[in-house]
Parts: sequence; structure tokens; C-alpha cells
Amino acid sequence: MGRRLRRYSGPELVTIVFGVIIGIALIYAASTSAGAFGAFNPSWEGTSELRTIADESGGETTIVRSVEEYDDFGADADGTIALIIEPEGSYNETEQEQIREFVERGGTVLIAESSGQYSNPLLETLGATTRIDGDPLRDERNYYRSPLLPVATETAEHPYTNESDSLTLNYGSALEPGEATVLVRTSDFAYLDRNQNNALDPDENLESYPVVTIEEVGEGQVITVSDSSVFTNVMMDRPGNRAFATSVLGAHDRVILDGSQDDNLPPIIAGLIILRESAVLQLLLGGGLVLGLAALARRPDVVDRASGGADDRFDPVAESELTPSEMRSQLIDRYPDWTNEKREEVITAIIHQRDRGEE
Repeated sequence: MGRRLRRYSGPELVTIVFGVIIGIALIYAASTSAGAFGAFNPSWEGTSELRTIADESGGETTIVRSVEEYDDFGADADGTIALIIEPEGSYNETEQEQIREFVERGGTVLIAESSGQYSNPLLETLGATTRIDGDPLRDERNYYRSPLLPVATETAEHPYTNESDSLTLNYGSALEPGEATVLVRTSDFAYLDRNQNNALDPDENLESYPVVTIEEVGEGQVITVSDSSVFTNVMMDRPGNRAFATSVLGAHDRVILDGSQDDNLPPIIAGLIILRESAVLQLLLGGGLVLGLAALARRPDVVDRASGGADDRFDPVAESELTPSEMRSQLIDRYPDWTNEKREEVITAIIHQRDRGEE
């Protein structure tokens, strides 16, 4: 006996569609963030494209909310790269030491910031000699749309830069390389705008400035980039940026997205991370799902529907006010497979029940 689909009225359909739209919007809002440089921010200032590149690199991508999680990668961190993009605060001494130990075990850390406010103290603790200058870098000849978006055109022979012949900055700075190897430099027409007057002054020199360096620290490496905007969504397709990010991430088996200084993780992502870290919560959630499904399976209406019986029932209370002709019409519409004899039996029973109720 076939099951009839319910016909929804116009207002009901509008309500259902509106509810679906609201549900999708809430899920989207709970799974994205609006924080600048956020790995789950799909807007222009986010780094969701960088996260996609990490996912597509073939390795394992992990988001950490605490520097302590660096220890989870074991005594041998070779093949793992941690991305610290525009940290929102300072790492304390304990956190800096934990990152240093990760590098000494063979891990790679990529640090990108234009001011150096939070990165320079970390670089010092790591034992790296590179420092971020902090003043804005300009290039009046080689730039994208504005001299404050200089295109660095000099790249070294290195696996991280062999696929890119340039790198495009966005209000970035320059590096003081120390003993590090310079991977990317600006053209000879760049200068640091010390007084930020958007002009080349007599005490500001035109020269080729380092913007990406790499140096060995312990068993690992430290990569420093003088502009975090290189990795934002809006800049990812600018000359050289995507190729550079793909080469660096693709050279590693595991990618750590450091969210320890980011308070803007989406609720769903934060919840999943908490669940991943807690075996007790995993056990409680799994047990709850099993118990819920068992309770649902024992409900009489679920059992009836599974057997096809609930939808074949005819409610005499709802139909008791209809005339025999109206009942016959509705029975034909609802149960076209019934015989005429069965319909008449049902109608007779309803009328008999109605007459007894009136008595």
C-alpha cells in the first residue's frame, strides 16, 4: 500500500524555506570567523586559502590552541612546519621555550609579521638571527597598484622559491637577515619609509632589501617573512605568493596552524578541537548517540512507520463531521489502492460510531 506525500500549503512552504535558510546561515556563521588572518576567515583579510593549500598539500593539517600541543609531534619533528602568521599577542617565556624545543627537534617554524612587535622576541628565543625592521617598505618602480605593495623580484635558488620568481607584499617591511640565508629580495629601487611620508627622503636609501630568510636552528629551520599579508586571501593570487606558499607547505608532511594567540576560532571548530582533545567527551557523545538511537527505535510511532502501518490508519475523529460522500472522496484520494468494499466498510464504521456518540 503506497504512502502518500503530505501536501504543504504556501505559508508552510515559506516557513520551511525560511527555516532552512536560517539554519544554513547559523551553521556558516558558527564555522567561520571574522578575525584578520584567521584560518577560517573566507573574506579578503583571512587566510582560509592558505589553509586550503595546506590541506591539498597531501599532508596532515592540525590546528593548535596551545603551544603545549607542539609536544604532541614527538621527539622527531622533522617534516612538520608550524605557521605563525601575525600573532595577536606575545608568547610568554614558557611558550617560546616550547617552540624552540620543537625547532631543535627538527621542526620548521614560519613566522610572518610586518611590525616585529611580537615576532622579534620569539625569533631571539628561538636562536634565529633574523629581525623584522618594522618600518614600511616601498618600491616606486616594481609594485602592484601602489608602491606600498612592492613586488620583490629577486629569488634565490632554493626548493621553497624555485617555483616563484617574485613575491608581492602589502604594507610590509624588510628584514635584517643577520646570519640567515636570504631567499627573496626586493628590486634595487626599494626603500624603507622611515618617517612614513610616502616619499624618498635624502636619508632613505634605495637598495635591495631582504623580505624572506631561512636559517638552521638546532635540527630544524626558521623561515621569516617580513609581511603577513602575503598569505591573506586577497594577496594569494598576486605574483609569486601562491607558488611560494605551495612550495613551502608541500615540502612538509604535517602543517601546524598556530591558533594559540587567536581568540577568534569559530565555535564549531573550537568545539571539534575540544572534542578531539578529550577522550571523555568522545565517550560521552558516542554513548549519548547510541542511547538516543535506541530510545528512538523503541518509540511506537517509529515502529509503526517502519512497518508501514501508521500512515495507513484513518482517523475517524477527524473525519466524523463529513458526509458519506465527502468521506468517500477523501478515502479515494488518500488510499487509491483500497477496494470500494473496504472504503464502504470504513464509512459505515465511522457513521456507526458517530451515531453512538450522539446517543
